[in-house]
Amino acid sequence: MPRIADYTSLCQAIQDFSHRPSINQYADYFVQGGENRIYRRLLALNAGNGLEWMEQTLTGTIDATAGTMAIPSDYFSLENANVVTSQGTYELVAKEPGWIFSRYPARVASGIPAYIARQGSNFIFGPFPDDAYSITGTYYGRGAPLTTSNPTTWMTTNIPDTLLAACMIEVSKFLKDGEAEQEWKATLDERLTDICIADKASRYSGGTLVMDTGDNPLL
Repeated sequence: MPRIADYTSLCQAIQDFSHRPSINQYADYFVQGGENRIYRRLLALNAGNGLEWMEQTLTGTIDATAGTMAIPSDYFSLENANVVTSQGTYELVAKEPGWIFSRYPARVASGIPAYIARQGSNFIFGPFPDDAYSITGTYYGRGAPLTTSNPTTWMTTNIPDTLLAACMIEVSKFLKDGEAEQEWKATLDERLTDICIADKASRYSGGTLVMDTGDNPLL
């Protein structure tokens, strides 16, 4: 029985569902586009959050002169971040860049950061850091892309049908089949919504709801 288990079988499924044997020569475009679409839609459907399998460890040091820290190359969104000081480790509150610039317009050494924002390829902080503090935390990033040299990924193992739906959207656009494109989009959103619900259930099952007391002494 045909099934999707790796790069090769996904390409075969794309060929089978499109009924175009010759389309296989463009498979890499469709796979890349499908993966990127899944990441974008996950963030859109999950209020800017990724899934548990997308979590990556955030570590780095603030450039005390520029007051910034480089964002990881596979970064999508921030889950949490902390600043490590001689007094202890404190959670940073995520804000928009505009909020930080309006609240801390003087971009000179001012103190221990309490807020973090993304601006382009860097994190910025408020107040402007007065030292090269270490930053730790967790961010949502993308895994290694599916290729002939990397034939299996989390997606092929855990959500192969969803990955196929995303790829078929790219195929439908290529074939200029608007009706099929809309059908595959609906299928993708339905499956990703279910995946987001399952991810939340897995994260919070058996756990106890903890309220934020707002006890960061830096705020």
